[in-house]
Amino acid sequence: MYREKFGKHVFGDPEKFVYSQKYTLAPLKTDGAASLLCRDVGGIEWVRLTELEYAWPCAFDYTERHKANDVFKALDMRRRGIETEAELLHARFAVKLAGETNPRPVSIQPPNIAEYGRGEESAFIEQWLRVRGFVLVGLVADDENPQSFMAVA
Repeated sequence: MYREKFGKHVFGDPEKFVYSQKYTLAPLKTDGAASLLCRDVGGIEWVRLTELEYAWPCAFDYTERHKANDVFKALDMRRRGIETEAELLHARFAVKLAGETNPRPVSIQPPNIAEYGRGEESAFIEQWLRVRGFVLVGLVADDENPQSFMAVA
């Protein structure tokens, strides 16, 4: 109710703050390692998946977590891939920006949480997330400022 009143009072639209899902990890399932490509996004040298957590649909709340310097390569060495039947809960990436020594951590937890540094360089990360399909495009995404309000220092 407060969101509706605030939206109506400030923006003239009671539906301004009715958010659905903004982030997804589906590209990891559908595109695999190709979801990490970044050559078409300026300012990023490389991206690696470093952690992935998913839940299995069963009565026991079973979750599984993979953690490695490069999860895709580690799974490939074991002749495994990302489980398509499981629900992806959380992913962590290492993103190497041009001109920086160390990669930046980027974390996505659907439906609405993404954590990465602020500042000028975060625009490169936001653009990469959008281009690769980790940010859902729609009415909510189109209305938002390209600088993500969920970005955390």
